[in-house]
Amino acid sequence: MLRAWMIDNDSTNWSRGCYEVQWQKNTSRHRVINRSPYEALLGPIKSGIRNTSLPDEILNSLQTEEDLEQALEEQNVQLNASVEQCEDVGKRKRMREDEEEEGEGTQKKRQIDVSSSILCTKCKMEMHSDRGQIAICSLCARGEQLLDTRSNCFERQKTEADKMVTCSSITFPPLQINDNITLSVPTVDRGPLDFNNILGVVTDTKNDVYQIGTKDGILKGWFPRIEIAKSGTNLIIMADVPKNVLLTLREAAAKQSASGGQGYKKCNCKIAKNQCQTNRCACFKAKILCNSRCHSSSSCINK
Repeated sequence: MLRAWMIDNDSTNWSRGCYEVQWQKNTSRHRVINRSPYEALLGPIKSGIRNTSLPDEILNSLQTEEDLEQALEEQNVQLNASVEQCEDVGKRKRMREDEEEEGEGTQKKRQIDVSSSILCTKCKMEMHSDRGQIAICSLCARGEQLLDTRSNCFERQKTEADKMVTCSSITFPPLQINDNITLSVPTVDRGPLDFNNILGVVTDTKNDVYQIGTKDGILKGWFPRIEIAKSGTNLIIMADVPKNVLLTLREAAAKQSASGGQGYKKCNCKIAKNQCQTNRCACFKAKILCNSRCHSSSSCINK
């Protein structure tokens, strides 16, 4: 996504593109929670004219850009009038306080109609309602809506996780001890001519992971079920596995390899009459023949 953004905008400012990509990810609908991550955490996304402070009834009635400009101008006029009114109220309040301190005049109290005033049942904040039936303020109502949304997302994720576990248990049934298996070998741990898998047998199981043994020894570590495939034939039994030999996966792959395993081996034996006949020769020790990379392509007995 970042590469596409850089190509579309003909820009190399990848740090700026990270913000755009992250916003696109956060506002995209998620298949599991059935909403965007932004909406699940912060509520409905406000973009475009929804990002303004105009009421919904005005936004729904807009038809053209001229209507939007007129609505924004009217809102600015109302805001300016409100600011001026607040300033006038502040001046009058200060004048009344001065009069009270000096004892010049009588105290004037503003009577507020509280017939429609109620308290929020959550935050106990006073609010005004025309219906007189709303017991929760808008902030508390929004908070409850967010909690309900997050609870619904949690339930959806839990359901999806249970579904994945069920599907995995059907696709990969548990293995038993003495079952023959094939274990996948990463490309970095095997040679270019080696097979993708090695043969083994399950020697032990614990907490849904398995210990694998081969004819050359027991592999170090424990392997999850998803990395193991059950073999259709029984070629190895428990008696064939040396119990006192521990191998890494790369070493086990090299033992079963016909080309010597991962990497290319070569020796640097000095040219002599009986060279490459002892374990001092890397190729002789690895039980492979010398190749053209060894001792400057000179001839030897181990060829």
